[in-house]
Amino acid sequence: MRALLIRPSRNEEDAAALISYGIESSIIPLIGISNLENPTGVKGMLSEIRTNENVWFIATSSNAIEALISQADPAELALAFKNPNLRFAAVGESSADSLKAIAEVEVLVPEIHDAYSLAGAMIEAQNQSSKMRPTVVMPIGSRSLVVAQDKLALAGFDVLAEVVYQNRPLQISETERAEISSEAIGFVLFRSPSSAKAYFALQGVPTRTVISVGATTTAAIRELGFASDLALVETTPAAVAQKIAEHLNHKERQ
Repeated sequence: MRALLIRPSRNEEDAAALISYGIESSIIPLIGISNLENPTGVKGMLSEIRTNENVWFIATSSNAIEALISQADPAELALAFKNPNLRFAAVGESSADSLKAIAEVEVLVPEIHDAYSLAGAMIEAQNQSSKMRPTVVMPIGSRSLVVAQDKLALAGFDVLAEVVYQNRPLQISETERAEISSEAIGFVLFRSPSSAKAYFALQGVPTRTVISVGATTTAAIRELGFASDLALVETTPAAVAQKIAEHLNHKERQ
């Protein structure tokens, strides 16, 4: 039984967690990530979070934060993050960690790690504080879903979202293509809608177990016409590996 790991980065984290349960992995990213230079957008985001008196900064992914850091002036970013009226939120623990790596801040993370739940948690927190119209600033990717943006806008937030990185399909070799189709692959781990789209465009109808992480990815797979055999809410590699091992053990006993 092998896992197929296809997200653009950090597959090694999942592989390390899975091997602790005796599950080996094949790592073949189907989507690549690169910076999309946006100096005007980055400057506007920094200005907003530095001066606004009621503002949130969202980490929708660690990729977005890494791309922002690479494009922003370090001194200007540090100054902006010192705004006492600035609050932070992240879609999951890894996204929150990417914020904490650059600033000692408290980060709101929803119990369910998806964009819809993140927006709901922010709306609830905002309703308990200032009545001033809030602003949310969010660096995003070129294929990011607008779930959080739409929900926050409907709740009265001013939304400033700027694209700072892009997802692009990768060319895979014949060897990699053969490995993806190999009978040794027992399941595919999906962590993003873009990776799911790339996989199903390549493979079509799934012939092995489909495991999705996060409600957003699970919904994206459903919209593509397929279903997850196991849909996970918790997103940390350790929690994901544990649930997968439990699921596989249960199947073996049946």
